[in-house]
Amino acid sequence: MRTVIFFLGSSFFFGCDNSIPEDVPLQSDTQSETASSSDPGESDSGASDAESVDTGSSREESPPVDADGDGWFEGEDCDDLDDRIHPGSPEFCDGIDTDCDGRIDPPDAVDAPTWYRDADGDNIGSSTDTILSCTHPGSDWVAIDGDCDDTNDRVYPGAEEICDGLDNDCDGVVDPDDSVDATAWFFDADGDGHGVATHSMMACAGADSTWVAIDGDCDDTSSDIYPGAPEYCDAIDSDCDGTESTDIASFHASSGERFDVTDELDSPVISVTEAGAMHFCELSWTGQIDIDLDVEGSVRIEGYGNVVLDADGAGSVIEVNEGVETLEVRNLTLTGGSAIHGGAIYADGSDIFLEDVALLGNVANEYGGAIFVHEGDVELRSVEMTRNTSAGLGLGGGGIYVGVGDVLVMDSTLFDNHAEGWWSNGGAIYVLSGDILMKDSSVKENSASWQGGGFYVASGYLELVDSRLEKNVSVDGGGAYVAGDVLMIQSLFIDNGAEAGGGGLFLNTAGGASTFVCESMDFGAHGFLFNDSGSTGGAVHIASIEFTSISSEGCDWGSRASDNEGGDLRMAPFDAEAGLNATFSCEGLDCDGDIDMMLEP
Repeated sequence: MRTVIFFLGSSFFFGCDNSIPEDVPLQSDTQSETASSSDPGESDSGASDAESVDTGSSREESPPVDADGDGWFEGEDCDDLDDRIHPGSPEFCDGIDTDCDGRIDPPDAVDAPTWYRDADGDNIGSSTDTILSCTHPGSDWVAIDGDCDDTNDRVYPGAEEICDGLDNDCDGVVDPDDSVDATAWFFDADGDGHGVATHSMMACAGADSTWVAIDGDCDDTSSDIYPGAPEYCDAIDSDCDGTESTDIASFHASSGERFDVTDELDSPVISVTEAGAMHFCELSWTGQIDIDLDVEGSVRIEGYGNVVLDADGAGSVIEVNEGVETLEVRNLTLTGGSAIHGGAIYADGSDIFLEDVALLGNVANEYGGAIFVHEGDVELRSVEMTRNTSAGLGLGGGGIYVGVGDVLVMDSTLFDNHAEGWWSNGGAIYVLSGDILMKDSSVKENSASWQGGGFYVASGYLELVDSRLEKNVSVDGGGAYVAGDVLMIQSLFIDNGAEAGGGGLFLNTAGGASTFVCESMDFGAHGFLFNDSGSTGGAVHIASIEFTSISSEGCDWGSRASDNEGGDLRMAPFDAEAGLNATFSCEGLDCDGDIDMMLEP
């Protein structure tokens, strides 16, 4: 078979035939005719022309083919048998590389569906996270969108609404009243979490904080009263059971939370680790309280009714450790404490406040039979401190020991406390560095084996207002031993005794200047009466008079039967006598007024 080429201008057609058309000359004939008709003089030019026309080459080249008629020739068209396939053709999800770019069903196919990410696996995707893909892109993608929370598989269009704070069915409503688990809500007027059954509604939640899920409140005007409420020893039937409970304990944290700690009463030690108040209802409890705060704050221990806390010799009744700024103890009895320091209360660096408290029969082997404070103030209001003992050799503070700090005593009685060890000081109170202020109180029948039967102040100030020191005994300073200043206002030292000096008061001025003032604003018995010393200074012994200032404004210094045994004042080398309602002053040995100075024989 021979290939036949037809030329029409710049166009051509090709086909296959076994014959040569008669009207188309063969290439060889044409070349012959051309050669024979050529001018010999133009042979060079004719040869050149013949060389420039290569008719044989033109017959051998294949013309471009577009078999499928899509406008793209074979070689450019990746499938010339399908007119849908050619470069630039739109892609469809049909499993064919329609645009001849080497990709089958790409994401930009015109009919590629949108897939939605289903992060929570509830088969509903989120319209905010989508992809296009002809095929399913994986288990995290679904064909349905509309999920309003794709992080929670309980939330999607058509989900069942439940009371969970979510818009489960994506209809824009959270926890509708017809949720499957909607409950009854009761009006709570007092905010205690319990409402009244006569005023209720069905809902997932109350309309506001005045609606609660529990009814049965027997007093909807008090937030402390409702069924099952813990009893807080407040003389109120808090739990609506008709009676006020006893023998229970509760802790009221400073954060406002309350805890029933009655079970703690079965333990020998109750631990307090956060600031707040421990309440005891009427009971007698044997054990100890250990306070050690994680965060600095204050703690109150309070009794309601007749409350006795008894350590039964196991240690301090209350031990205060880290983080306590102030310990308050109110309305209870602390007894049976036995410790090295502080039989009833031990505190290293805290202030102590006691009100309506009895400190009874506690013992310390060294300092502070009832209370020991290394550094901090102690305040007593309406306190009875009785029969407490410190037994340490050369130590003291039968009732209270304070290392650095002040002691305030108001409307209190300090009775029968003892610093028993040899050379021990401060039968009732021992202050190493600080002041004692006592008002409307009495210190009676306390003793120290060495100095300060009632009070011992190693460095500081003693102020007495409307108070009485009676029948206290020691070697020096039967009533009080003070190295510092003393102020007495409407107060009385009576019937105190010292084996050596200062039956009533021993004023140690060896460390520097001191001031002693006694003031009586009426004709009552204020001053020093019936005090006794085994040597001199039956009322007051002043160790060094050189830098001492003394003032008496209407005070009594005894007369006849009420006189002080061993003289009224000892101001070496002088003894001095004064009488009733005496007014005088001394700067050193320079005295003026109602006082008789007598040179020591």
